[in-house]
Amino acid sequence: PSHTTHSSSSLPPVTTTIPTVTPSETPLIRQYTRRDRITQSSALPIVADEPESPL
Repeated sequence: PSHTTHSSSSLPPVTTTIPTVTPSETPLIRQYTRRDRITQSSALPIVADEPESPL
């Protein structure tokens, strides 16, 4: 726990929050954009993602 305290003292709490939100939001936005693009390109995004569906 000594190491964690040192890192916190060296870096402000704001810096710790920025990297935590950035990686969490990055994949979320990327996944959303990909889904949106598939939906616009294909009326059935589920079928494109799931080739098991006969539809």
